[in-house]
Amino acid sequence: MRIAIAETDKVSKYRFGHRTADFYVCRNCGAVPVVSSEIDGTTIGFVDVRMIENFSWSGADTASHDCEGEPVAARLAGRKGNWTGTVNFD
Repeated sequence: MRIAIAETDKVSKYRFGHRTADFYVCRNCGAVPVVSSEIDGTTIGFVDVRMIENFSWSGADTASHDCEGEPVAARLAGRKGNWTGTVNFD
């Protein structure tokens, strides 16, 4: 997956508790359209499709996940299995 951020000055990166993922936060609205994590030397990530203009999606097809209290190893294993592999930022 290739991510292009057109206006980098309008995006900030934030890391929560375990500091194992970068959350790209819009400075205008606070939305988090992209999250990335480096695991085993590879950057993986996901895009919140609700942030993509004109993208058709169904809320019924999504699930939420609460990571509170989850051990780091379990969190990284879940990302490795569910996130998109090999993310590049332009």
